Amino acid sequence: MSILHDGKTDINELDLFGETALLKAARQSRREVVDALIRHRANVGHRCADGNTILVWAVRNGWLDLLPLLLSY
Repeated sequence: MSILHDGKTDINELDLFGETALLKAARQSRREVVDALIRHRANVGHRCADGNTILVWAVRNGWLDLLPLLLSY
């Protein structure tokens, strides 16, 4: 069982810098992790300390195929 399926893990929990796992994965260009977190209902609207959302990071990383999904939220 993965940590995303255990029912105990809050995938939207903030770290000490106010970032979620989704934002951290996007900032680190970890597309597979980003996809998994979005499939498990990670908050795509959360802003990191500099005001960016996953949408900004998707554009920066060239993940244009992800934009329609993100814009649908």
